[in-house]
Amino acid sequence: MKQRRFFQDLAVVILASVMIGAATCCYVRAGLGSDSVAVFNEGLSIFAKVSLGTAAWCLNVALLVTAFVLARRHMGWTTICNSLLIGPAIDLMNRVLSPVLNLSSAVGFRVVLFAAGLVLVASSCALLIRKCPGMSVNDAISTAIAEKLGCSFRAVRMTIDAGLMLTGWLMGGVVGIGSVAAVLCTGPLIQLFVQLGKKS
Repeated sequence: MKQRRFFQDLAVVILASVMIGAATCCYVRAGLGSDSVAVFNEGLSIFAKVSLGTAAWCLNVALLVTAFVLARRHMGWTTICNSLLIGPAIDLMNRVLSPVLNLSSAVGFRVVLFAAGLVLVASSCALLIRKCPGMSVNDAISTAIAEKLGCSFRAVRMTIDAGLMLTGWLMGGVVGIGSVAAVLCTGPLIQLFVQLGKKS
């Protein structure tokens, strides 16, 4: 039974990683701005002249080391697995989706790409919340810092996200109307997908 659960969780982590990889590619190709992590990854890939997936992998390794020091008890094996898979998934999906992503540069098409990215991110996060043990690495770090400082999780998470977005923008990542939409819509969409998952 435990072995079956392990493989089920692993399948969910792989699927969620692929969905996040596809979402990141959609965000970046849309060029309208995106969430803080995607902005940072895009900026790092431009600044360091590496692939988007390599940039994401470097960030996630740095976050994992930080989480291991500050927030070990909030992490599950799925936290580590998901963090290490997202980078390769981004590069894989960039190659697979390239013909679709480069179909048009029209504003309407870019809006559709952004919306697809938003839905993919929210649904993948909801999937991980519903099906897997352990928090995401960002949430684990934010929770641990909030506990140590005695402040709210929201304040810590917003500070980390703002720092990532500002740093990514300074390195060349795109911040725009999509960034505002991502901030306003990602949380409610995740909640919606979690609720829909409970009903199914």
